Amino acid sequence: MKRLLCLLAALLVIAPVAVFAETGEDSSQPVRTTVGTIIAANPAASNTGKVLVIGGRTAFTWKDCAFDLYPLDSLNLGVEDALVSDWSAAVSQLSAYSPEALVVCFDGSDDPDAAAGLIASAAASMPSVPVYAVVAPDAGTDSSLCVSVSAVCASRSTLNCIITASYMLGDDDGVDSSYLYGSSMTSEGWRVFSRCVADRIIGDLVEESPVVSVSEAEESTAAEEKTAFMKYRWLIAPAILAAAVLFALDTERIHRHREEEARIRKERQL
Repeated sequence: MKRLLCLLAALLVIAPVAVFAETGEDSSQPVRTTVGTIIAANPAASNTGKVLVIGGRTAFTWKDCAFDLYPLDSLNLGVEDALVSDWSAAVSQLSAYSPEALVVCFDGSDDPDAAAGLIASAAASMPSVPVYAVVAPDAGTDSSLCVSVSAVCASRSTLNCIITASYMLGDDDGVDSSYLYGSSMTSEGWRVFSRCVADRIIGDLVEESPVVSVSEAEESTAAEEKTAFMKYRWLIAPAILAAAVLFALDTERIHRHREEEARIRKERQL
């Protein structure tokens, strides 16, 4: 009995240590987000037909992209420290989303050749999907990254290049300091960035409703009213007759009611 109690006491001491040794190390380490994990967390089966936004720091920081791209339905898969090569390896997985469009955000530090290869690979893998290569303003307007991406986009009709720095130039032809602080955009820079990118994509993908002038609307309404009148004009005569009959019946009812009241008053007087 004494040995059994000692064994139980030993197990009570060792069990928590064993559990901690098995799980403590993993629980203390945060799970690192990668291109693979972000795709696994947003499976293609439940996200088909959307505008996909991919990339590194710029895509990851574009938190309001769903609002900015409305009425388009979008999905931001940006990973903060992802490299262009990471996304190049995932192009086949992206095609499974059957996206309405693919928006690839490039940071100024991205490799020009890798960037050109990524969008060329995306265009080959998804030939009918418009691809928008968006270059962040910290790349400037004439960097090797801009030149490389622009050249590839010019070679295929489904590829589109948006050099966002060109919307933020100051007096010295460089990006105005109110838009860019180091390699990071200011709040005003983000406003311009999101607006110029969203306007381009929405303008290409969203069909505008036909504009109808007031005079055209009035003419259309008048024509509809005339057609309705001609279609149901045969009801006019029966409607007038029915109204006349109802009026006569109501008059007769009132007349009889008054005669009945007069008769009752006369009987009471007698």
